[in-house]
Amino acid sequence: MTGRYFSRHLFWKECRQMQGFWLGVLGLIVVLQIVVTLVMVTTGEEKHLAEALLGVAVMLPVLYALGSGAALFAMEHETGTYDFLRALPTRPGASLLNKLAFAAVSTPLLVVAGGLSAAIPAWLLGCGEIRLLEAILAWACAAAYLFVWAVFFSLLVRQVVKAAVLAIFVALFCLLLPIGLLRDMSGLTENSAIAVIGPTIFLTVAVLDVWLGLRWFREAGTWKFVPQRSISDEELAIEGAFALERMPSKRGPFLHLLWHQWRQSRGMVWTFSIVLFPVLFVLAGPVFEGWNWARWFLASWAPLALFAGILIIPLAGSGVFVGDQKRLQFRFLTERGVSPRQVWWSRQSVWLGAMAVWGPIVGVFFLFFLLQLVLPRGTDWARHVPFVAFPLAAVLCVPVAFCFGQFCSMMFRSGVLSGTVAVVGSLFLAQWSLYMAILHVPLVFSVLPIPIVLLIATRLRTRGWMLERNTVGAWLPVVLVVLIPAVLIPWGVCSYRAYQYPPVDPGFDVAAFTAPASPAAQETARMYREAAGLFDEGGDGEKALALLMAASRRPECDRLDGYFPSPDDHVEAAHRMGEAVLEQGQRLQEKGDLDGAAKCYLTALRMTQQWCSHASTPLSYQKTVYDAQQSLIAWSVQPGQSKETILKVLRSVEEITQQPVPMDNVIRSQYVELHKVLTGEMADMYQWMSPGSADAGAAMAIYRLPWERERAERLLAWIVSRELKKYRDLQAELANGWPVRLEPAIPQRTSYWMNLTPDVWAQQIDLRWVGGVAVAFEVERQALRLQMALAAWQLEHGSLPKELEELKGEYLAEVPPDPYSGEPFVYFPKGLSQLVTRYVGPRGLEEWVGQKAVESERVGLVTSSPFQFRTVLEGGEPFFWSTGPGISVGRPVNSSPSSKYQVRQGYQHPASPEDIWTAGYAFPIPQPD
Repeated sequence: MTGRYFSRHLFWKECRQMQGFWLGVLGLIVVLQIVVTLVMVTTGEEKHLAEALLGVAVMLPVLYALGSGAALFAMEHETGTYDFLRALPTRPGASLLNKLAFAAVSTPLLVVAGGLSAAIPAWLLGCGEIRLLEAILAWACAAAYLFVWAVFFSLLVRQVVKAAVLAIFVALFCLLLPIGLLRDMSGLTENSAIAVIGPTIFLTVAVLDVWLGLRWFREAGTWKFVPQRSISDEELAIEGAFALERMPSKRGPFLHLLWHQWRQSRGMVWTFSIVLFPVLFVLAGPVFEGWNWARWFLASWAPLALFAGILIIPLAGSGVFVGDQKRLQFRFLTERGVSPRQVWWSRQSVWLGAMAVWGPIVGVFFLFFLLQLVLPRGTDWARHVPFVAFPLAAVLCVPVAFCFGQFCSMMFRSGVLSGTVAVVGSLFLAQWSLYMAILHVPLVFSVLPIPIVLLIATRLRTRGWMLERNTVGAWLPVVLVVLIPAVLIPWGVCSYRAYQYPPVDPGFDVAAFTAPASPAAQETARMYREAAGLFDEGGDGEKALALLMAASRRPECDRLDGYFPSPDDHVEAAHRMGEAVLEQGQRLQEKGDLDGAAKCYLTALRMTQQWCSHASTPLSYQKTVYDAQQSLIAWSVQPGQSKETILKVLRSVEEITQQPVPMDNVIRSQYVELHKVLTGEMADMYQWMSPGSADAGAAMAIYRLPWERERAERLLAWIVSRELKKYRDLQAELANGWPVRLEPAIPQRTSYWMNLTPDVWAQQIDLRWVGGVAVAFEVERQALRLQMALAAWQLEHGSLPKELEELKGEYLAEVPPDPYSGEPFVYFPKGLSQLVTRYVGPRGLEEWVGQKAVESERVGLVTSSPFQFRTVLEGGEPFFWSTGPGISVGRPVNSSPSSKYQVRQGYQHPASPEDIWTAGYAFPIPQPD
């Protein structure tokens, strides 16, 4: 043992001393890999599972290298074996060599063990490829660099956690600062600067480690750069314990316990306070705005400084009882009969006071980081969420992380293992706290009980901890206090999520809506299918037209999409059938057969009325509806036309359009489709949700978590019932002639936070356009009636009426009001002196919801009209005008006819009457030839 540099006895001592830490880190690796596997399998991300598991297997061994380096020499002081080693006839180099040999063997073994545990689920699930060589190289570089710094501080200080904290932040600071200077002065790239600076620092610190390691057996006070100490920490602790016996007052022992805790914890308190200096350095960033190297350094150091301010929270908690754990010093307090209650309160008070000082510093830095470094980069929050998400989680989890740390400090006697478990556990608790906030689960029962339970657990365990009682009776209260809330809190969260929405009826009879069509309706759809086949195959056109006319007069029609090979074929077939009927009407009109042309145009209207009444997407037939209406308007002013013929056709139009287009079928169909998706397979949700519209992983959680499935079904029913009620209210407003209330057709933007929740699928249900389209259909129908009635009036009187009310009676039973305003259409029989932009033409659903909004070239005003093609009404051209969804009616402020109209909130305010008329919908009055 004394004649060789490598001794199996010294090596075995290191194994026995570090086995708990090694096994603890391996356990954390396995637990993290299990959690990652469950999460990624649940969210359908199995293809990235192997890479994620390897990352866990590589990341934690880097932290192990840091912790083992910090424990190699500092732990000898904590466990009291330093004097024993100095007394042995052992060469200094032998001790150094065996310690380094143990670290060189145990760290790769941990990587191998973690890699094997990662390979099992990756192999079973058949996950994707991994870049093993790059991962091992990154691990080796990071582990070696942090290890030499940890050994350096382990030789200088006597506490493992203190050495690890100093090592990681000094190591990063000494790496980033020279890199910034070198990049600025020499123009090297970041990777080149790291290649130059990294090995230099590593070799320098490694040489210092060897030099200090060979001198480690000397008395610490003999080093010139370490102040001479007249009494050790252990002697101070014993002296303080004896002082308890000399204090007769009841208040005195607690104050002395408080002072004793400060004496044995002040080193860690000051160390954590020093770690906060980088935070203050980043706050001074604007001072270095003109220095390139400083800007790069601050940009690189800011996240590290942020983590410094965050990680001290669980580390501070892990220091609450660590001083008493060293050499089992709590035994001395037990032998003197010190109250466990006073011990518990005195140990908590010192660190809570330190937290009260550090908290505002971390909070100020977080606000500065958010306001100065994130917001000025732009308004796209999604790009900066990674910078904000973890700090926000940490702010929410400050009490939880501290209380979990103090719980670990009592459960683990090893300070480095306690700190490691506290940091890793706080990450999970931070994510839990953040996720509860994102899900809007009340923090009162989802987060607040966690720190309370952890404090109660340590308080209950204090007596058994001091008396070293490890019986079932001693542990049972602690286990129950921790285990029962650990079950009740997730159960409460799941119940809250599942039952947050009441069990409501969707608002319609689902069975009746999804029931098979009657034989008569199926026969009508078959006739349309046969006619479409004749047009496709170039068959008998007259037979196809006869089939269409006969089918359009039947009372019932099934949905066409069930009679064509693909879901979109029925729309194309409907367009072809509509075009064929209208083209036939045009041919008859050109030949002078106005009656035959009118029959064709009315047939097209009847066809579209049937299709829209039994379709989930009436907008698919909007083009045919619009073309038929425009054909009837043009037909009304053809040469040879008569008032009687126009009024006869107008009565038929009123009969056809008597029933509104049932846009509520869109809402019902959406419910039926989504209910199948929610009760179906994952592929259904992937197919339903558009690519990139939401986080697929969060959406997939619906199919793995039963409470989320229950919530999804309740939420869907609640949304559909709400939208159906809105639609019924809208129809009541139209029937009574009241002004309709429409929501702005502005597309919803799914936030980053919503993408993380299982409710993200609900953001894809945007049914606000349904009411707007229903009103748009209605206003076009009313406009068609007015245009045909005005054409008949002009044939009889030779001019336009002075007021639209003159049409009441022979021409129209009632003059229809403007559905948007509830008032009569604004009538301009002589037109206006200026040009008026008019929006006409069909428009798709995507454009309706605002993804391709139409802008007026004249005023830059975005409209929500379903009509996108722009034409210009010349000055003096007669027309009548609808306010549209963008104009509200108020009180007139002057004699101008436009003074009573105002642009609704959310739109650009007009500057002139011309802008008002442009912002609404202008319908030209047809003029007979």
